[in-house]
Amino acid sequence: MSITNGYATLVDVKAASASVAAHGTANDSVLERCIEAASRGVDQYTHRRFYTDGTAEVRVYAATNCVWVDIDDLASDTFTLKTATTLLRSYDVTWSSDDYQAEPLNRNVGGAPVPITRLRAIGAYSFTPSHISTVQVTGTFGYATAVPTEVTEATILLSLRRFARLQSPTGVQSGEFGPVYISRRTDPDVAATLDRLRRSVIGVA
Repeated sequence: MSITNGYATLVDVKAASASVAAHGTANDSVLERCIEAASRGVDQYTHRRFYTDGTAEVRVYAATNCVWVDIDDLASDTFTLKTATTLLRSYDVTWSSDDYQAEPLNRNVGGAPVPITRLRAIGAYSFTPSHISTVQVTGTFGYATAVPTEVTEATILLSLRRFARLQSPTGVQSGEFGPVYISRRTDPDVAATLDRLRRSVIGVA
């Protein structure tokens, strides 16, 4: 199988483990499944996704106040913002770039781009607080166009952990110094790597 929207490659995972690489291509299909599953595990843990579909998507949001609206990760500064003047959700007002401020500010400082996660009203329009979705955003959703290094590292760790678990269905793996128990809890190294990237759930990422 091939890996769909994976955050690490087969080469990455094999390079991280001499014992896995020693098997050659015999376990490639299993490793690819582990990498894809690990990548989706990263998505679930962080409540965001680190790939883009490469095309614009349309998503809608319910504003909680009139000043700003929190949105799913936008990987690109090129997007369209519309709002509905009635609760019929016709999205009949198109905002210009002078009407909103994309946040956080200074997203590219330090050479590690971060996505747009909030839109703030600064011009002629304001958001309408409602339990109904009155905000529409069309753009390229995802964390960034390039996968952050720490996400790749976490995916490699998770992939190897999953692979080891599959090699020992009972959860016990024989080692040089006796049986080794493979824990099912969250890997603390993975958690430490990804915790700064976690965010609250906004919608389907």
